[in-house]
Amino acid sequence: MSQTTFPSLRNDAQVAKDSGSIEIPAALESAIRCIPRSGLVQMSFDLHDASEEDYVKFYNALAKIGLLHWVKGNIGKLELPHSAVIGDFTGISVEDVRDRVRTSVVQILEAIGLKGFMFVAVGENGTWGSQEVS
Repeated sequence: MSQTTFPSLRNDAQVAKDSGSIEIPAALESAIRCIPRSGLVQMSFDLHDASEEDYVKFYNALAKIGLLHWVKGNIGKLELPHSAVIGDFTGISVEDVRDRVRTSVVQILEAIGLKGFMFVAVGENGTWGSQEVS
């Protein structure tokens, strides 16, 4: 993971030093990290050399773990663009959710005998919107 530093922003250590913040005891910090958090997962993918039947199997397997090719909105069910799925997951952090989803998807691909690429994004307090352009 690359990190970009913006000159106008100070790092967390500098902010903590300047603000006179208190240090959180390690035991409490560890307990805070164990609080389950909800994350909205959006995944897009490309399957290599896959048939329509392979896509159906893959979408069905993803649905079993909570990644759906549609969302329920104010006006009913909305199908997502091809090769996109979405779902709500709980974990100890967004990184935990991301890693567990990726691991599960790799296991599904291997079980079905498919190869491909996936992009997994997880956000706390996520929201979504759609717009059709005609």
